[in-house]
Order: sequence, then C-alpha cells, then structure tokens
Amino acid sequence: MPFADRQELRSTVLALAGIAVFAIAIEAPGKELLSISLKEIISQFATIPAASFFIAGCLTLAAYFLLTCYDWLGLRYLHAQLTYPELAPKAFAAFPAGNNIGISSLSGGAIRYRPYSSKRLDARQIAGFTAARLISSAKQTSSQPCAV
Repeated sequence: MPFADRQELRSTVLALAGIAVFAIAIEAPGKELLSISLKEIISQFATIPAASFFIAGCLTLAAYFLLTCYDWLGLRYLHAQLTYPELAPKAFAAFPAGNNIGISSLSGGAIRYRPYSSKRLDARQIAGFTAARLISSAKQTSSQPCAV
C-alpha cells in the first residue's frame, strides 16, 4: 500500500487539491493575458512617470506597515508577548493572503494560527484576535453610508 495511514493519504489528497485549485486559478487570467502582447504592456508602463511609481511604492509600504500595526495593537489588547519584529512578517503575509483568498477574517486567522502558535499564543488568543478583527471590520462597514 503506497500510503502508510489515513493521515498521509489525507495530506496527499489535500496537497493535490491545492495544486488543482492553483492550476485552475492560473488558467483564466492566463487566457486573457495571451490576447495582450508584452510590447503593449511595456509601452503602457512607459507612459507612467517614474515619480508615480515611487509614490505608489512608498504608499504601498506605508499601508502594509499600518496593517502590521493593526496586528500589533490587537495582540497587545490580548496581552500577547510578541515583539513587533516577531509579528510583522507574519502579519505581512497574513493580510494579503487573507484578502486575496476571501473571507479575510477566517482565512487570515487560519494563516496566522501556525506562526503565532509557534510564538507562545494559544488557539483561544488567536481566535480572540480574529474575532476582534471581524467585529471591528463589521462595525466599520456598518457605520459607513451606502452609496446609491
């Protein structure tokens, strides 16, 4: 038998499912990109001033810094003893992945679980942090007027 136990089989099936989802996700934009030439892309980028690229890069870095501070503040509220250098790379990875995967509070919490649990946080603290993020996001969304 090629698999020693059910856990090994489960891990293999999940890995193959992840590869399949990734391949499907790459196919759709890949077809669209085939209709655009590299020369067109380069010519469009050439029309953008260098200062705009610089400003965009600086604002992107500032936004990610502020997102990592959001994790830092949330973990301070939970009395977690992580330093900013310990949590910044984890938060930096969790925010874009969570936002791109969807259901950002759930997927971001799942992404944070492994690195944060390896840094002395238990599941209760990580779930509390994720719940606090979800509640603050819902409150922020509900307090904004709808544009019609």
